[in-house]
Amino acid sequence: MLKFIGGTAGIIFIIGLIVVIGIFKLIF
Repeated sequence: MLKFIGGTAGIIFIIGLIVVIGIFKLIF
């Protein structure tokens, strides 16, 4: 269960990071 939560958090973190990079590329 703990591993599943950690994996899900990791996926959300990676997706969020990609979105932030995409937004920065659009702004600059």
